[in-house]
Amino acid sequence: MATAPAETADPADVVRRYAAAISAQRYADAWALWEGQGRASGMTEAAFAASFRKYAAFNAAVGTPYDADAGAGQRYVTVPVVVTGTLVSGAPFRMQGPIVLHRVADGIDSDDPEAHAWRIRSSDMKPRPSVPKPSGQ
Repeated sequence: MATAPAETADPADVVRRYAAAISAQRYADAWALWEGQGRASGMTEAAFAASFRKYAAFNAAVGTPYDADAGAGQRYVTVPVVVTGTLVSGAPFRMQGPIVLHRVADGIDSDDPEAHAWRIRSSDMKPRPSVPKPSGQ
């Protein structure tokens, strides 16, 4: 099992590391950035890796985090992402959507050694047209 890279306090950087790991086909590293040591992805490590093997090129543009929410000792933040690239078949692809990250707030005790690290809680990446339509159409 892969070990997640060193932590940073910036959730957008976690998403950049996630995308870079996928781009470099280091799927175990990407999977480990999900909460529960990958379990929040809803897939086993092998299934997660298999789900990304259809991409020949995977490039992510990571936006500015928003909707930072804190409550009951928990912190959540949403990071907008646009992914473009090429499928193994040679066809271009484009996906867009938010990735939500979570961690336990500072000052809250936890038995989980990763509780204070930003981890991916969910992703709502959806396929989009490779070339966006002009507005009004």
